Amino acid sequence: MSMAHGVAPAAPRRSWAFDVAIASALTFVIVMATLNIDAERAERPSDWFAVMLAIVAASSTVLRRRLPIVTLVAVGGALAVYAAMDYPGGPIFALGPIALFSFMIGVSRREAWIAAGAIGVAMVVARLLAGNGLDAITLLWVGWVVAATLGSEVARSRIEQRRIAETRRHEQEAHEAAQSRRQLVEERLRIARDLHDSVAHSMATINVQAGVAAHVIDRRPLDARDALEVIRATSGTVLDELAAMVTLLRADATASDGDASAPRQPAPDLTRLETLVTSSRLAGLDVDVVVGDVQLEHVAPTISTSAYRIIQEALTNVVRHAGASAATVTVLRPPGGGLAVEVADHGAAAPTRPREAGGGSGMGLVGIRERAEATGGHAEAGPRPGGGFLVRAQWP
Repeated sequence: MSMAHGVAPAAPRRSWAFDVAIASALTFVIVMATLNIDAERAERPSDWFAVMLAIVAASSTVLRRRLPIVTLVAVGGALAVYAAMDYPGGPIFALGPIALFSFMIGVSRREAWIAAGAIGVAMVVARLLAGNGLDAITLLWVGWVVAATLGSEVARSRIEQRRIAETRRHEQEAHEAAQSRRQLVEERLRIARDLHDSVAHSMATINVQAGVAAHVIDRRPLDARDALEVIRATSGTVLDELAAMVTLLRADATASDGDASAPRQPAPDLTRLETLVTSSRLAGLDVDVVVGDVQLEHVAPTISTSAYRIIQEALTNVVRHAGASAATVTVLRPPGGGLAVEVADHGAAAPTRPREAGGGSGMGLVGIRERAEATGGHAEAGPRPGGGFLVRAQWP
């Protein structure tokens, strides 16, 4: 963990009280031991200045986890002065490895090695200036510096391993959250497409039949009644689909796992193609259906649903925008295998590019292409050479 200027993360208040208690106890022990050093065996006995150095060094350990650089400077400075003044060796020297270790685990490896080298050289120089040479205390201090360095490397490795594990955990959580959001967006898009495809088709039928009823209600009331009956049946279908959609949304919102796998109504597929074509015929469109060498019930469910929705959207565009009176729906197996569906209208008045369903809602031809691509296929649409418009989708 690399900390600017050896500043460690803020610790909780409880650990602060623990650090104060440890530093206080350590200061008491170091001071008492310094006062009780055998003066007869020392060239310079401990005095009040030695005790002050011990207090400064020991009390600074209270900051060893929050500001280890302060502890290192205080302890290092006190030990250098203590050694230079040729005070007798004592427990104050034990504070050196503690301060060095606390600093080294909070900085980069390069900074740690520089600090260890600087402290070691400073102590050796201090002892040499005191005229003691490389005595036992100097060698002991060098040994402690080496031990602190090795200990910090072990601690650093463990900290890095924990950090890596924590980072991976956060990345996994972020990935799962992003995946959940993506699934939610995809599910909303799916619902929006389904809602558009089903409701737009039914509303187109209702619109046409309402126009018929208004036109013939005075002259042919029976025909108007038939048109109103179609409107009633179609609107009932719309309400059923909307109710199913609301049920789906509620199930998704209350699903305990939070994904898009909540129970839902079976999606319409190619096995309901005849029902779809019938509703288009009720809207006044003469629709022929051609099914080639394809068993509709054996088509993969996702592809079958996608093909159904594409045919539904294409027929809706014909009813609402193409101005054609007839269309042909073809379901076939291409020479290379797979599945292909085509919707071709025969109206010479068809525009070269019909408007998007819904008056530019973006759910028409764009939605057709997206549906095909989402299930591994592709779709294309354009004017037919002999007039009219062709929508074709194919899956391998």
